[in-house]
Amino acid sequence: MSSIRIFLAANSATKEEIELLESLVHKMDQSIQKGDIPGYTDYNRAFHNQLYRSSHSPVLIEIIESLYMRSENSKMTFHHNPERLQASNDEHRAIVVALQNRNAEEAAETLRVQKEQGFQIVLNALRVSRLFMGEVE
Repeated sequence: MSSIRIFLAANSATKEEIELLESLVHKMDQSIQKGDIPGYTDYNRAFHNQLYRSSHSPVLIEIIESLYMRSENSKMTFHHNPERLQASNDEHRAIVVALQNRNAEEAAETLRVQKEQGFQIVLNALRVSRLFMGEVE
């Protein structure tokens, strides 16, 4: 789904939508400087929501938002690994540049890597949690 939305966004995002993404990257930079993980998480969510909206595909937007709302663990990625904040925002910056250049492949690859990193963090946190609960892997 992420690849589809980024390909659509790369081809249909308006200048204003890309500028909004840039402003969210800037706000995330400020959150990193302040050590404000909840603020970063909110701006991160807004960034990805804007990516969905930039695809101009209402059905895709609805599906992705529904999936996100069902995934509490994805909301905790940066709490599990705050060191990931800067790398995540560097990836956001790369996505914005790719959108500006209408380079769908680069944007999609950056987003794919970002999602894999996030999922790995959540999986590791779940493993640690299971170990603390006395469950054996």
